[in-house]
Amino acid sequence: MPRSVFKRAAEIRKAQAFKELYSRYFSRHFSFIITALLTYTPITPNQVTISMVAFGWLGAALMCFGEPLGFLLGGLSLAMLNIADAVDGELARYKGLTSTGGDYLDRVAHYVTNSGAILGSGVGLYLQYDQLFILLIACLIEIIYTFDEVSRDLLVTCGLQKEEGNRKELKGTTKIAVPSKFKLFLEITSTNLAFFHLLALFGLLDWIAVEVYGRDLTDIGFVLSYCLFFASMTVLKASIRITKIKKAYF
Repeated sequence: MPRSVFKRAAEIRKAQAFKELYSRYFSRHFSFIITALLTYTPITPNQVTISMVAFGWLGAALMCFGEPLGFLLGGLSLAMLNIADAVDGELARYKGLTSTGGDYLDRVAHYVTNSGAILGSGVGLYLQYDQLFILLIACLIEIIYTFDEVSRDLLVTCGLQKEEGNRKELKGTTKIAVPSKFKLFLEITSTNLAFFHLLALFGLLDWIAVEVYGRDLTDIGFVLSYCLFFASMTVLKASIRITKIKKAYF
């Protein structure tokens, strides 16, 4: 390994400016090392972005088995997706390859992987509990979540937000204004990054309950409980944001 990789890693880490909680406290501690190593390769930021789709759909496929271990491994794969999401931006900035096309590909990757995670968890829980309502809720939440994300992105794309700033900053102006403590609670529990990471945590709890303590999933259901909570918070946030957008622009 070239000695200069440590210098590059330090430069990349110093330039990090993540605002999302799970990126600040988890993915950034791994991403800068991977990014530094990739600067010595011909791998492009867009290729890293495409790897996000691979991690996302692998995670969704693992959850589709409907087993606690599947949710654990699927959640870990989704956490790797978050690391790849950090790496593509860091690599693009380091190599000077940031572009509108890269931003577009990043958004497409997020739409695809977020949808896959929601539907994958829904299919897995449906197979676990043999309850059709779980699958129907997953489909509904996927539609609501995607509509919410796309509608907020289009505000920027169509020029309705006249303020200065990049897409993420402008999109952030549509977030819900809530007390700081409740905002932190939402960030920890009900963002897409929270969903990715907490699926692994609750999958682990389910696996321990079943494999170590011999409990039945119908007595525990940590993953199911969390997914239903995420679903309710998704509907609430989307409703409030749509109302906010309607008042501001229509």
